[in-house]
Amino acid sequence: SDPAALTGMARDAVRQVDAEVPIFGDTTLEDAVYRSMWQRRLAATMIGIFAVAALALSLAGIYGTVSFSVGQRTREIGIRMALGAQRRQVIQRVLRQGMVLALIGLTIGIGLAFAGAGLISGLLFGVSPTNPVPYVVVALVLAAATAVATLLPARRAARTNLTDALRTE
Repeated sequence: SDPAALTGMARDAVRQVDAEVPIFGDTTLEDAVYRSMWQRRLAATMIGIFAVAALALSLAGIYGTVSFSVGQRTREIGIRMALGAQRRQVIQRVLRQGMVLALIGLTIGIGLAFAGAGLISGLLFGVSPTNPVPYVVVALVLAAATAVATLLPARRAARTNLTDALRTE
């Protein structure tokens, strides 16, 4: 049955044996463990919030950088399209350039993460700080997010009006 429902019965049993015995802190073990872990849960929640904020900032930076690069290359993209490049090829080229930069960044980041993994080992229970699963998941999420952030400027570049692109300085 529910352990919380048994506390009343346990309290009555203690009173029958000795009514003078003070009863306090009558809680289940599950509740006691839950309350004792609030600091770790708060720390984990804060780390998660900061991670989401860092991801959002990195996506904004990637989008801004790729968008600026595409804007600077409007004339080049227009010339390529005038010479016969298809929209799909323009999108692939911009995506490829963005993903190469992301791959370089991921390689450096994962290397630094492995190097600094010992610093967080005290926060981990039952998991090695060099466990490859989180690194792979993070790399896949960042690669997918980079592809989405790069796709928007790539599609805009593919819709470039040839006459406007050739007139642009």
